[in-house]
Amino acid sequence: MLVFDRIGKTWPGGARALDDVSFVVPRGAFVVLLGPSGAGKSTLLRMVNGLVSPSSGAVVVDGIPVQRDTLTAVRRRVAMVHQQFNLVERLSVAANILSGAVAVVPGWRVALWWYPPDLRRRAWELCRAVGLTEREFFRRAATLSGGQQQRVGIARALILEPALLLADEPVASLDPVIAREVLALLRELARARGTTVLCSLHQIDLARDFADRIVGLGGALAKLWRPQLSEQSEVARLAAFHPDRLPLLARIEVEERVERRLDPASLRFVEHVERREVLVEPFGYLFVVLGKLAETIEIALWATLLAVLLSLPLAVLGAANYAPNRALYYGSRATVSLLRALPELISALFLVLAFGFGPAAGVLALALHSAGFLGKFFAEDIENADRKPQEAMDAIGAGRLRTLWVAVLPQVLPQYVAYVLYILDRNLRMAAVIGLVGAGGIGQELKGRWDMFQYGHVSTILTAIFLAVLVLDQVSARLRARLIGPSAMRPA
Repeated sequence: MLVFDRIGKTWPGGARALDDVSFVVPRGAFVVLLGPSGAGKSTLLRMVNGLVSPSSGAVVVDGIPVQRDTLTAVRRRVAMVHQQFNLVERLSVAANILSGAVAVVPGWRVALWWYPPDLRRRAWELCRAVGLTEREFFRRAATLSGGQQQRVGIARALILEPALLLADEPVASLDPVIAREVLALLRELARARGTTVLCSLHQIDLARDFADRIVGLGGALAKLWRPQLSEQSEVARLAAFHPDRLPLLARIEVEERVERRLDPASLRFVEHVERREVLVEPFGYLFVVLGKLAETIEIALWATLLAVLLSLPLAVLGAANYAPNRALYYGSRATVSLLRALPELISALFLVLAFGFGPAAGVLALALHSAGFLGKFFAEDIENADRKPQEAMDAIGAGRLRTLWVAVLPQVLPQYVAYVLYILDRNLRMAAVIGLVGAGGIGQELKGRWDMFQYGHVSTILTAIFLAVLVLDQVSARLRARLIGPSAMRPA
């Protein structure tokens, strides 16, 4: 069992990495530390094997507190899988795997590269267990792909059959498909050996799919109360940047960043100071959000307009008193039922595959779903319209379309406007939702910022969506009052 008891860490200079962190990792569990860069995930992991000492609190591994006089005992129980693999690339796979056992092998054997037969046998078994072949076992590590090198790192970590395995962003350097394969392998091997795993990740979907338990770091709720308005961009990365043509209210600042790196030779953290020029725009991110919000509103408007155009003929054909024949009537009713039954999010997923990421898929997904609702409501209002004005038109020989235009439309127009305004309001909200699957608009920005744990940006986006819906609701209420009349709007 691994216990973190009120852990705190403050770096020299006052930067606080961790504050009062407490949780327990049960024996045999696969636990993921989830959080953004800088949340303290790596710091917490390195406290377990003594590479970092806490400023306050205690770490206990199987009843042994991690401190200077117990490091040898603790490190015999703990192994680590590193983000950058940390292999000696000139050595073979076999030599790299066996290097995980140098702490317990006599020094003369290490000097002669003469490892005991049982360790060599275990190294070969682990090589096969992680999916590498005999040919790869004797190849240099430098000739392997990133995914294969990480498999070697896992085998090296398991060579002494540790009770606890630490994995520091083990798939950050791998593509998504290989990342899932490596995590699945890590979990399978750990469960087969009864090994406890504490793994740091920053991908929410991977944590949800592979973890028995997730521990979040980063203070998301606190950051949601601090909306992000400004934007900073490194000048060196800006294309066609000219210092004499800055955006409105923007300025250039020199930023110093202190980075602590582990010196492999001394196993001590060394501070490196980096200076860079950044372009600071006080309302830069607010302008980005407003641009995305304008795109979202445009998606909602075009979707609503297209839905109206699609639903009107479906409504006429789906009205029992105006459909030319029963086949068209049932066909129209079945079409609007199908459009209504298919959720926007599902249709957006398929349309994104067909048209690619962007607003086109969002417009079509919302328009098709909305046309199903409007087609049903419009048809029912046509069927329920007062028959007497229609009889008057029939008496003078007016055709169906003329009767619809003169005797039906004026009756149903207020309800139609109310339906359309409601659908517009709904489409604005749903345009933000379908953006989560890449269908354009502010939802796509929201998904990206959420995945990067930038909760201040998320707060700005949610506030903008709320204000847009609030304004649209007020505009809709005024339009309905003008068309339907204030007396009809008053509650009974």
